[in-house]
Amino acid sequence: MIIDTIELKNYRSYSEKRMELSPKTNVFWGNNAQGKTNILEAVYLSAIGRSFRTRKDSELVKKGQEFASVTVEASLKDRKKRVNIVLSENGKKQVKINDIKQQKLSALFGNILIVLFSPETLNFVKGDPGERRKNFDLLISQLNPGYIYVLQEYYKILEQKNNLLKTKREHLPSLEADIWDEKLAMANIRIKKIREENIQKISPLFQDYHLQMSEKKEDVQLVYKTQIPDREEECLALIKSKREKDIFRGFTSVGIHRDDYLMSINEMPLGNFGSQGQIRTAVLALKLAEKDLVFQEKGEMPVLLLDDVMSELDRERREFLYEKLKNCQVLITCTDELIGKEVKSFYIEKEV
Repeated sequence: MIIDTIELKNYRSYSEKRMELSPKTNVFWGNNAQGKTNILEAVYLSAIGRSFRTRKDSELVKKGQEFASVTVEASLKDRKKRVNIVLSENGKKQVKINDIKQQKLSALFGNILIVLFSPETLNFVKGDPGERRKNFDLLISQLNPGYIYVLQEYYKILEQKNNLLKTKREHLPSLEADIWDEKLAMANIRIKKIREENIQKISPLFQDYHLQMSEKKEDVQLVYKTQIPDREEECLALIKSKREKDIFRGFTSVGIHRDDYLMSINEMPLGNFGSQGQIRTAVLALKLAEKDLVFQEKGEMPVLLLDDVMSELDRERREFLYEKLKNCQVLITCTDELIGKEVKSFYIEKEV
């Protein structure tokens, strides 16, 4: 897919800006703190429905304004997509796809296909398991928009079960707990299977890219770690076996909300033993693998969002990256202008 235009109004540092993009490489360059990343963030927002930099939508509205608007127009093989998101300063959000108002934010998934590589994405290797789950959940939701609804339903059930544990404690009715445990077991198995299927698809792509980038000197592994067994009745038995402890703790201790994705290099945990360079290379290989997986599953090449990536890569890895991105549209932020036959440059300077 190709993003044709981006239109911003009262978004972050922009009062009003419209950009027509190249189907190949688009470079947003200029000094630091001028608003380059805001453009990539706006595209990410149109695809995922949230920012990758803040949880507060109110921060996306230009100071002194009541609302902000992001409109992204894209071309796919057989159709056009127009996504419009309006954010109010009080945090409310309105979404339209091809001018039709959407009731749920999750309707965005699968319309604008993106893969993001930013300084924030490097943190998930060493960071909290929740960040790793988030990365893969967002990827899977683009591949299979129905997945996000299954995931949302699971967390609703989990919230109900946890509320029950907190409020009833030792007076928890067994029948009521059984009902929620059965629902949890069913949702756990569904989500586990989807996650396993996708990790099996992306792992060989990830390993292949990393072998190329490390000149076959380093071997990486990507493993999906879960407590959930394969059968629903086994999962239900596991959940019930933890009930006494969960009542004492006040929360559910078993479930896909505790899953993790572990990366290792030469059979050692990457987060614990990898250098900054090794971590950056592994994450870059993962993002290239995500790109290929989206194409395999959707038949459309995603748009690559590369925020401040080039400055930290050596010449060999830059050339490798350029070569692997020739077949897709790329949006890059950097401090220096990039020159090339298929490069469109946008000089970004903060409004006075």
